[in-house]
Amino acid sequence: MNMQRTFKKLGSLCLSLTVASSSLFQSLPALAASAREGLGVAAEVAYGSGSPTGIGMLVGNVINVVISISGVILVLLIVYSGFLYLTAMGDKTKVDKAKKMLNEGIIGLILVLIAYSASIFIIDRLAELSA
Repeated sequence: MNMQRTFKKLGSLCLSLTVASSSLFQSLPALAASAREGLGVAAEVAYGSGSPTGIGMLVGNVINVVISISGVILVLLIVYSGFLYLTAMGDKTKVDKAKKMLNEGIIGLILVLIAYSASIFIIDRLAELSA
């Protein structure tokens, strides 16, 4: 009986996370295009109208790669913690470990999304100031 409630709660949590993440990640390509455009404008102002190369573009690309990789790692961590939770079979220590890992993964993913948003905001503002 307790296991059925646990699976129902986990199922509703997974459904909620799926709906929330699908609506959130649909807007990310537009944000990525905005960040690339801002980087291009900033590089053009800093280095001329040639192709955007140089240290500004390099730093922007490194930031995008690091944030993207860390986001993928955190999503995988959340999926793995869900797997641990499902296979715990009522073992209190395994359930606690899975819950702790899930909480840390969600907090980390939120921090990565905040960092991504902040970097887009800063890049756009720098592009506006230099234009």
